[in-house]
Amino acid sequence: MPVAIGITEFHYYLLHSDCLTIMNRVTQVIEKVCELRGGLVLDMIFDKSTSVYWIYSSTNVWRLDVSREDT
Repeated sequence: MPVAIGITEFHYYLLHSDCLTIMNRVTQVIEKVCELRGGLVLDMIFDKSTSVYWIYSSTNVWRLDVSREDT
């Protein structure tokens, strides 16, 4: 079960406690699974002004820029 779900024009971003799964919205194919190391993943928030998802755990913060996902 995902901890959080993000949706953009082209992708679903499924955040789990240990990884991020990126799925194509059109084809429903999983394009990438990114392992997230460094503590228990807690949540993901979206900054609309910069088109960035911020993913954070008990010890780390990751930045996921989705502003150019169509290129």
